[in-house]
Amino acid sequence: MPVKLERYSDQLKGICLIEGVGLSSNIYAMGENPITLIDTGAGSITNKITPKLKLLNLAPQNITQVIITHAHHDHVGGLVEILQTVTPKILAHSADAKLIEEAYSLDVFKLKDEDTITTEVALLKVIHTPGHTQGSICFYSPESKLLLSGDTVFADGGFGRTDLETGDSEAMIKSLQHLTQFDVERLLPGHGDLVLQDAKEHIKNSFEEAQRIL
Repeated sequence: MPVKLERYSDQLKGICLIEGVGLSSNIYAMGENPITLIDTGAGSITNKITPKLKLLNLAPQNITQVIITHAHHDHVGGLVEILQTVTPKILAHSADAKLIEEAYSLDVFKLKDEDTITTEVALLKVIHTPGHTQGSICFYSPESKLLLSGDTVFADGGFGRTDLETGDSEAMIKSLQHLTQFDVERLLPGHGDLVLQDAKEHIKNSFEEAQRIL
């Protein structure tokens, strides 16, 4: 079931989680009108977006922008469903944007490191974190000490695999090291468990684990 994350923390008010089922990413909806989506899932029948937004009392027609953490299908496949209802602004890092443009025949606004994105809930800073893909990005809110981390870093020392196309183990280690410099209390990853306190320690553990394994 989709969930409003304010039930866990006041700092997450206005953010909802649509948890990915199977090989599909989590989707985060920020705001009510307008709505910003972070990733879109795989687009499979079990990961339909519209009915889950309605369960959250969110109107799909209020989606005005969709931010993609990276171009893998399990994060962008849901664009097909969204584009049947609305024509939001699609944003992704320039290094991954072309793949999305070619797959879905649309224009993508190209992001770069340290860009800022305005949502109804928070101002998000773009952090370029190559490693899982060349154009992987995370989004950081300094005010709420929140990191939306895509497939770069997960709970309990996890991090994204680097053996797929444009993956880079050395870049992943550097990206994780970079993330340890941010004051992060809450972590909303592309897959798996959320971290609702002391997220900086989880990121540190991921960096140390990547140094050990990669």
